[in-house]
Amino acid sequence: MLALMLIGAHWLCDYPLQGQFLSDAKAKGPLRVYHLIAHAGIQGAAVAVVTANVWLGLAELVAHTIIDELKVRGRTTFAQDQALHIVCKALWLTIMLGLLSTHALAKQEQAKPERPVPTAERQIPVAPKCRPPVRINFWVMDGNGELKLVGSRLIEGFCEGDIHG
Repeated sequence: MLALMLIGAHWLCDYPLQGQFLSDAKAKGPLRVYHLIAHAGIQGAAVAVVTANVWLGLAELVAHTIIDELKVRGRTTFAQDQALHIVCKALWLTIMLGLLSTHALAKQEQAKPERPVPTAERQIPVAPKCRPPVRINFWVMDGNGELKLVGSRLIEGFCEGDIHG
């Protein structure tokens, strides 16, 4: 499911959310680099929302900027550009699966019974620090300059020691 969401988010951000204006502006014009980074930022935000991992979102922003710059400079074809983007999504998926399996192993270790400790020696556990859930809305500006809500994502809260903490 995560793989489908990463690919779907890529297609959504690379086609309808990019639009002709951004596609042209990131290739030429006085603010070319700004538009390139803006497009890559949209892609990075999508990865961060899908994976609930800001570091993967930042990695996507950097990778997407480099890959699209290579295409703009004529060093890759459109097909190579898209293949490199898909390879990045596969890498993010691999990292997420690794994080999830590490998290599952850590939980198994926590579930193992500890040796009995006399009550006088047992420490009182400290309550974990928790962050509340956050809703992220995605807006796009239409041709008339009006903002339209195109989607949202609820990122669940987490406590210190969780996979994302």
